[in-house]
Amino acid sequence: MTIKPFEEKGVSNYCAEDWHVILLGLSIGEGTVGLTVTSVGEPKKLFAPTVMTFVLDGKPFETTRLPVKPVHGKDPGKWFGLVQGRVVGPDELAPGSHTLSVTVENDPDPEYAETYTDTRQFFIDAAGTGVCT
Repeated sequence: MTIKPFEEKGVSNYCAEDWHVILLGLSIGEGTVGLTVTSVGEPKKLFAPTVMTFVLDGKPFETTRLPVKPVHGKDPGKWFGLVQGRVVGPDELAPGSHTLSVTVENDPDPEYAETYTDTRQFFIDAAGTGVCT
């Protein structure tokens, strides 16, 4: 299951026996910041100063930033995305409540402030309970 801090609101339950991906994806495209997209070069330059900092249960959470790539299925025009996160094994998230915060600095989309943070609570159900049944 994918745990996305800005897209899913409220408390969500996940199974302790599953692998999960904790990630955040940002996208920009034609019409964003006056962008006319002819290649991935312009979005790469715009995303270059963007920093995403993940904190899980009050501790830094190491992630990997993937290269800027085209986003398929977004209309109109060409869109490009930046994704950062990592896979979490079943042994990494203990059953119980967890809090994930992500701070984004220098998002190139003018719809968002230069620095913003969102926090999300989620719950890991023990084997044989809740969503694990």
